[in-house]
Amino acid sequence: REAVSFRFRLEPGGARLLGVEASLVRITRNLDYAQGEALIAADAGWALLSALCDAMGRARAARGAYVAERPQVAIDTSDPDRIRLTRVDRHDPVHRLVEELAILMNGEAGLYCERNRLPAYYRIQPLPSGMVGAGGLPPAARFSMEGAAHTGVACERYVQVTSPIRRFADLGRQGQSAAHAARGKMRFTDRAELEAWMRHAEQRLPTYRQLERRVEGYWKRRYLAQNRGLEM
Repeated sequence: REAVSFRFRLEPGGARLLGVEASLVRITRNLDYAQGEALIAADAGWALLSALCDAMGRARAARGAYVAERPQVAIDTSDPDRIRLTRVDRHDPVHRLVEELAILMNGEAGLYCERNRLPAYYRIQPLPSGMVGAGGLPPAARFSMEGAAHTGVACERYVQVTSPIRRFADLGRQGQSAAHAARGKMRFTDRAELEAWMRHAEQRLPTYRQLERRVEGYWKRRYLAQNRGLEM
């Protein structure tokens, strides 16, 4: 698979970016979370990686990163007549590992864009001391073509490059990084066009979030209808 590789040296004191380069990678295994947990428990290399990610998470928290304590629930609708809910612990070792590596890569990608003057869709979240949004949460992050801090994850710069399955901005950011890493050039250069795409994506996000909430609410009501009298 063609890829853009971010090479890091992970040490007890943190992570150091060694380089960003166009690459070819061979996918040998696709792991689910249960398999990841088993590897962390059984393999010394994975256990060390997990410990380093824990240390990075504690360092971000010390810098003021927002840490959500609310549990999450996965809704299994594979059998609509027997819907199942599963509590998801986002603070177990494998979830922390995935989260910290994603934040590390996105944060370094943001700094890479700034250093190389690549137009990018930064995710910014200003949070002056004492200011919070609705429900005691930080104000929502937003896109910006101008680099600024994302205080929710405690990153100096932050762009989304790790999940093109869900976000248009990731694809644009990956294309820009790939072209620069391979040829030292930008793939997208028209700033006005990029800003128009950014505004379009920003305007559509609330609609997508609302749709996701409505779909989730529908299945939760179906679950409750199938489990009358359930105490929770």
